[in-house]
Amino acid sequence: MWLGRRQTGASGLRQPAFVGCLFICSFLWLTPAAAANIVELENDAGPSTTTSAGEVNTVVMESHGAPHSVGGRNLVRQGLESRRLTLFSAGDKAIGAGGGLLAALGAVGSLLTFLYGSPKQALKRLRLRVKKHVPWSWRRFMAKLPEIDEESFSDFPEVWPRSRRRFMVMLLPRVSAKLAAFLKLKPSVRKHGIAIKAFKIDPNRNPSSILNEVNAHMNMAPKSPFILPVLGAYRGKSGKAVYMIMPRLRADMHKALKVAKRSANIKLALAEMVYALKRMHDFGFVHRDIKLLNYFVNFQGHVVLADFEGAWDKTLWLHLDDDYVIYTEGFLAPEIDLGQKNDWVKFSEKTDLYALGICFKHVLAAVGSETPDADKLRVLVNMMTKRNPEDRYTVQQVMKSPYFKEINFALLEEQKQGVPFPGDFESSTKFA
Repeated sequence: MWLGRRQTGASGLRQPAFVGCLFICSFLWLTPAAAANIVELENDAGPSTTTSAGEVNTVVMESHGAPHSVGGRNLVRQGLESRRLTLFSAGDKAIGAGGGLLAALGAVGSLLTFLYGSPKQALKRLRLRVKKHVPWSWRRFMAKLPEIDEESFSDFPEVWPRSRRRFMVMLLPRVSAKLAAFLKLKPSVRKHGIAIKAFKIDPNRNPSSILNEVNAHMNMAPKSPFILPVLGAYRGKSGKAVYMIMPRLRADMHKALKVAKRSANIKLALAEMVYALKRMHDFGFVHRDIKLLNYFVNFQGHVVLADFEGAWDKTLWLHLDDDYVIYTEGFLAPEIDLGQKNDWVKFSEKTDLYALGICFKHVLAAVGSETPDADKLRVLVNMMTKRNPEDRYTVQQVMKSPYFKEINFALLEEQKQGVPFPGDFESSTKFA
């Protein structure tokens, strides 16, 4: 995966943006003449809204990166620029406070467009915080996490394996009574063990890059049997890591297909993959990193979606330099152009569907001639991976496709359609 740069450029202005807008409104309302001067400056130069494309991937920590929507964003921003200049011109010609108000509105619109892409996008970001999907302060979010003393539990290794990644996952089939009591684990969870995902704390990096996945699991992922739940998140007393606790699973889909493809109900497994993504989209978010390695099989034999590091509001655009941008090579939809100069990009439900289509294609390759209704699945994959997103299938169209004709998604939602991965296989890996 590739991870784009975050928290640079104008990011420091984004948190207090609304306070700044209020200040500008007050200033311009009181001094209409100042508004006229600003109009002249804006008409001469205009706000700088484009960042250097060469800086987008200068910080690479894993294989992650960034997406895009070609053309549409520029048109929106040009339209906003036109309206902004109209407001300034009206303010310049008007008399008294009325002109100052128009100029102030234009200035606010200009600032919000520069910081967030548009005033509407700014309000959507505010809504995310008001609804507690995103914290107002990442440092405060970290400070509020309960503390765990790793050294007091034998379950934690004295030394984690060396890794260049920002995180490490440890799978614990057996949890000590002391840790189980501290985490308040239910017997059904303790029976199969837990997974501990440790995120390294780096004082030189913005806390959002450490806590984004923790927050997404807690506040963006819907409650569903097809979505991996989080059991808790803790600050290590050592100050070296943040720990996210999850139920241990049998294996990821890639390994499960290798081990149990002959006993698996492939069509039902694919249907559960679709339905898990549908639940995510219905909750208002896109995953942004759909791949077989992010689908898992639980101990009941059902498919669950996990790894919400890239989760984001499906209606919001992202800034390449300032926002958390993530994807995996080979799963990126063709409308996403990493080389374009526009610094605003957007993941959509259709980009997730494209990545899911690539997953289905990999399943076809892994299962081979034993794939049920392989021809129908190939047709479905073709419709899910159309180059033009307008021609690409939606989740509903995928569910209603001939390939899934035998699947009753109402029963599937209640996990009464059957079990896609029967048996007792499980991965023996300790660190992932």
